[in-house]
Amino acid sequence: MADPYASFSAPVNSADPYATFSKPAADVTAGGMQDWEPEGYTRGQKVARVVGQAAQGVNDAFLPTVIGAPIDAAAWGLRKLGVPVDSPVGGSESIKSGIDYVATLPGRVSDAVSRGSLDPLTDSRTSRFEPVTTMEKAARLGGEGVGNALAVVLPAGVAANTLRAGTAGQGVASTLATQPVMPAVAELMGVSRAG
Repeated sequence: MADPYASFSAPVNSADPYATFSKPAADVTAGGMQDWEPEGYTRGQKVARVVGQAAQGVNDAFLPTVIGAPIDAAAWGLRKLGVPVDSPVGGSESIKSGIDYVATLPGRVSDAVSRGSLDPLTDSRTSRFEPVTTMEKAARLGGEGVGNALAVVLPAGVAANTLRAGTAGQGVASTLATQPVMPAVAELMGVSRAG
């Protein structure tokens, strides 16, 4: 059988097409990702970056989710009704930007004093930064895990505390339970009354 590629001519330039790219260093991990440290950071700055990523993860997962959820839900409902709502005050994005503003406030005040102007108080700056190293990425994910756990545990604890014996919440629950319609509803739901 004849060679099907014989009719095609060989490439004119057979130089290595990848020769212009630098080859990876020997310390690149097996997964192909290089864990590089940003140059010029002191050990303290590196630690601060890791701690900052952990705090940023907790803030991103917990505060906007728990505190901003009711506002975001209301905004979602309004959008479904056709009301244009972009970024409601008290919603998750508003809380994130508020936390960010407070985090940058010392630098803003310092700049305002040194410049003798109020412009730094209103300029656009952020304390947020992306994780670069593996340690920073792990700290960010760990912070998000803690924030997500807090988002579940704290509201459940508040609800349980509200209904503990001797509180107003427990009194309301007891009063509702003694109403004639409540035992019927409980039976429908498959809940039996003890005693």
